[in-house]
Amino acid sequence: MARFLTMIGLCFLLTAACGNKPVSGNYPVPDDYPAVTNTGTTYYVDSSAGSDTNNGLAPETAWKTAAKVNAAVFGAGDRILFAKGGIWRERIIPQSGTKDGWLYYGAYGAGAKPLFLGSVEMNDSGSWQLISNQIWKWNAALSEDAGNLIFNSEASAGVKKWTYASMSAQGDFYYEKGGGWLYLVSASNPALFYTDIECALGQHMIYRPNPTYPHMGAHGISNVIFDGLAFSYGGAGALRFQGVHHIRIADCDIMWMGGAEVDGQPQTRYGNGIDFFGIAYYCQAYRNKISYMYDSGISYQSINSPAAGVGLVFASNIISNCGYAGYELWLTTPDGEMNGVSFYGNTIVHTGGGWGGKAEQRKPGANWGFAILLDSTPCPANNISITGNSVYGTNTAIYALSVYFNDYPSITVGSNFYYGYPGETLFVKFQPSGGTATVLTQFAIEQTNEYKNYTGKDADSVFSF
Repeated sequence: MARFLTMIGLCFLLTAACGNKPVSGNYPVPDDYPAVTNTGTTYYVDSSAGSDTNNGLAPETAWKTAAKVNAAVFGAGDRILFAKGGIWRERIIPQSGTKDGWLYYGAYGAGAKPLFLGSVEMNDSGSWQLISNQIWKWNAALSEDAGNLIFNSEASAGVKKWTYASMSAQGDFYYEKGGGWLYLVSASNPALFYTDIECALGQHMIYRPNPTYPHMGAHGISNVIFDGLAFSYGGAGALRFQGVHHIRIADCDIMWMGGAEVDGQPQTRYGNGIDFFGIAYYCQAYRNKISYMYDSGISYQSINSPAAGVGLVFASNIISNCGYAGYELWLTTPDGEMNGVSFYGNTIVHTGGGWGGKAEQRKPGANWGFAILLDSTPCPANNISITGNSVYGTNTAIYALSVYFNDYPSITVGSNFYYGYPGETLFVKFQPSGGTATVLTQFAIEQTNEYKNYTGKDADSVFSF
């Protein structure tokens, strides 16, 4: 199995002071979530030396699989620790903690972070069948949509095609929904042409199903911490939450996610790193490294009612090479609420880069590659802030707003550092239309004064090009 690449090193990481925290109704947004109290039982899981027949109560008697963890029943304050250096081709089905006893999913030991993979290997030459000239079929039906094929330890990615007939070039692939069959164009047997093939299946790596929306990720959980884990090669997304409160994600590595088709939205593809959808109260994401997402690094969004994003804090994360956006914020339900959403001290690098930023991976005519994207939000959006972030280069624009500019009347944007190439777009305001975007106003990185005068934002920010 090919291990995922180490995150690129970055020299600059801005740290910003938050000042006063915003308030929603009678509920103050907390300065921080409570420390892990470890009031319950600690369980250990080791993918190499463990056994599911063990009691899991010590490293020497560790469980082996995530399936064992997912089937267990935990109490308030329990900790589930996965051995560093371990690899699981499984996903986590989390449970909830309580206000006084958070449930904790973390790591123990020494070495690389525990790694959860959402993929299947396709390195057996005997499992590939030549169907016609250079078109090969994997002979085991897949349980989920094939979101992506990752070749040769992340050296390249396959190109997903929507019909069998449209495959033509090396690396093109097609997933047949009816039978679960995967077809791939290759000059010779794929397992011999490539040194390694990982097929990212269309699933979220953190998952608790919503009966109405089964692919929404983790639904209906609360008071849970995910700390020091690694996730890669999921065809949907990594950590997606819906209908949740008090979730904390810290020091996790999230890489190479997405590509599977969204249910009911033909040719629209999943692929966010940390994503809160619909109802999300008092959730945080700190110090995570997110890279090579098909879509966005961090997002709060919703197209369904009810929807409320309240007390969300995204801080000190490193986000790189995400195809669509580094940070994406929007909510289309007029009866929803957005209050107290902070994005600060983050570093965003090369949005619109990576495998998801290639033109052949995107919908024809669509725009992508926004460092920070604020899209349509017709409901009240108060106490929104984007401060103390560092942004380095994008495909389309560093900062993008939809035509609903007045949706964010009280937004605070400042103390940021922007670095772009001469001529690179700093700001774009667009009118969404049928999946494409008509640009209404835009400024290049050299037009910082015009941008500041037009938006009234970033008065104390630094611009370099």
